Amino acid sequence: MRLLHSTSLEFKELEIKEFEIGQRKSPKYAILSHTWGKASDEVSFQELPHLRGATEGQKPGFYKIKRCGEVAATADIDYIWVDTCCIDKTSSAELTQAINSMYFWYQQAEVCYVYLADVSSKELAKSAYPLGNHPSFCESKWFTRGWTLQELIAPKNVYFYSSEWELIGKKDDMLEVLYKVTDIHPGALKGTPMKRFSVAERMSWAAKRETTRSEDMAYCLMGIFDVNMPLLYGERIKKAFIRLQEEIMRSSDDQSIFAWVDEKTAPDKLSGLLATDPKYFLKSKNIESIGIWAKSDPFETTNKGLRVQLYLARMDEDGKCIACLDCRELVHQRPTLAISLQRLTGLDNEWSQSSTAQFARIQCASLLRYKHDDLKPQNSGYRTIYVRQDQDLDFQKPKQLSEYVRLVINEAQPSPDRVYPLSPWDPLTGLFKMRKEYDVDFSKQSKQGAALFNQSGENYLVIFGLTKSGSLWTIVCDAGSAGNPFLPYESYQSTEKEDDKWEYKDERMMPIHYGVRLKFPRKTKTMLKMTAIAKRGEHFKTPIWIVRWNRRKWQDTLLKKS
Repeated sequence: MRLLHSTSLEFKELEIKEFEIGQRKSPKYAILSHTWGKASDEVSFQELPHLRGATEGQKPGFYKIKRCGEVAATADIDYIWVDTCCIDKTSSAELTQAINSMYFWYQQAEVCYVYLADVSSKELAKSAYPLGNHPSFCESKWFTRGWTLQELIAPKNVYFYSSEWELIGKKDDMLEVLYKVTDIHPGALKGTPMKRFSVAERMSWAAKRETTRSEDMAYCLMGIFDVNMPLLYGERIKKAFIRLQEEIMRSSDDQSIFAWVDEKTAPDKLSGLLATDPKYFLKSKNIESIGIWAKSDPFETTNKGLRVQLYLARMDEDGKCIACLDCRELVHQRPTLAISLQRLTGLDNEWSQSSTAQFARIQCASLLRYKHDDLKPQNSGYRTIYVRQDQDLDFQKPKQLSEYVRLVINEAQPSPDRVYPLSPWDPLTGLFKMRKEYDVDFSKQSKQGAALFNQSGENYLVIFGLTKSGSLWTIVCDAGSAGNPFLPYESYQSTEKEDDKWEYKDERMMPIHYGVRLKFPRKTKTMLKMTAIAKRGEHFKTPIWIVRWNRRKWQDTLLKKS
């Protein structure tokens, strides 16, 4: 750490060590907290040696440094630290080290002098308003800057000075006023450990603040959350803030980190679990964590998204659900906050056992409030899921399973002449688009298409469609004549019994292979079990139909959902 002598303003390289409470700090130093003016007005590390002896042409920023040193010397403090000139910002390594150490440096300072350049003590003296209602004090630029948040919280002693360098007050004597201006919990201002406050509440303290460089809105919060990470200027606020939250999750299982709202977003817009800016925590100051003893698995960042275990409750067959968070809002009686999720992959009947289901957050404009007792226990419970963070999820939104199926016959994609009707069929992707017939009687099944497959030299027709609940059904029958093999599809009438989709009776002579080809003139019953398993996105791996050899006979087997 590079310090300035309070009277000579000469640099001294010192190592600041952590001391136990009650031990004397050596050396004692004061820190100046201020808002930067124009870059040309501030004094850099390279410029300070040339300005110390000058009597004319001093920069405006030099006056702040000199007056800070004079105030510190009056208090018998030999050294001061000022961010403008005590860091060599031409060295990226030194800048990174300084920013990662800054919260600790403020904690170890004997006192922090806050210089409010836009607050005049003369105006305060003339005003009849109390300090907490005085416009010039409450609206000071210092309370709106990102870096000054840690400069207010970290030091034990904070003294506020006007533009004339007259003392306005001390932090310990101004807790109510500062709470009114900043919304920061008085306990945090008095030195209560930061981990006593939820992640969401701490984020809310920065929601109204700004920084000159967008990435600094994430970097200025590292000390508040006791994390460290490299500085990557140019990555922009979204990436920087997500990196910050990922670092927080390495040491905290506080699910209030997911309790943010974006009131301007569209209800159906897909989002990740992590916010992209601190401003989305503006209304989170009253949220507290209740998950200290939670038995949920740790968070993990993967290429499928954020792996997290949440208490999920199933809502509808379109894959929408709610996720209860282990946090609550103190102003409401209902203790549990919840968010809305949209399932991107995973089956309806896999709900209780799928460990790779991918989700996205929706309806980000508000938080929900639930009690676990309000949720149906048969459809609720802790589930491990993946939530994608991609900001372009709207462009990656996979096809709904009730709208598209992939045809795989005999472990191969059928040729176009073996699919009917041809218009919904895409031979490049193997996808058949299922139409939604809203004008049909949904007490019956809705047929959608058919595909030919050959088994032991004979053609068979697979007819498939949607049930009234929107799930897939299929049935196998003989193909028509060579001139019109799809004739059975045209004449097929949907049945009212959904159970018929699972099996059919085949009255034909089924060829049986056992060493040599033999025929047994007996009736056989082929069980048809279908699957809706399909990996959404770019690949659909699991076949809908597979012809399988079972030593004794051919079976048309559609893998049952697992």
